[in-house]
Amino acid sequence: MKNLFSIFCSGIVMVFALQSCTQPKVDTGREMASIDSLAGLRVVAYRDSLRMNCMNSVMTLAQARADSMMQTAMKKTPGKKPKPKPVTPTTPVPTTSNPKTDKMTGNTQSTLEDKKDKMSGDTTKTLNKKKDKMNSNDSIPK
Repeated sequence: MKNLFSIFCSGIVMVFALQSCTQPKVDTGREMASIDSLAGLRVVAYRDSLRMNCMNSVMTLAQARADSMMQTAMKKTPGKKPKPKPVTPTTPVPTTSNPKTDKMTGNTQSTLEDKKDKMSGDTTKTLNKKKDKMNSNDSIPK
């Protein structure tokens, strides 16, 4: 009985071994190429559908913008001009001199003269400078 069972099991193993060896070989390269082409077609179809969806939304937005521009153009009445806004004159900010930068740029002479004038009590130059600044501010068009 044991011998019969072992012969039967070895016979089944032999049948499976012979069947696996005698099967026709499958060309995997050809199958992979067909799978790749199918996947490529699906990707192209999906990409085209996304592009069409995007183009539809862009065209819808462009149409809405064009419609709003046309409505605003129709609302305007000819001959009626908007009032110009009044222009407020701005006063220039006086520049302060920095002794460190003046030394580098060579503007030390004018600052030294100003200091000497202040110490000596000669205010005519400073008054003339102030008058010139005031006159230059008056020349701003209104």
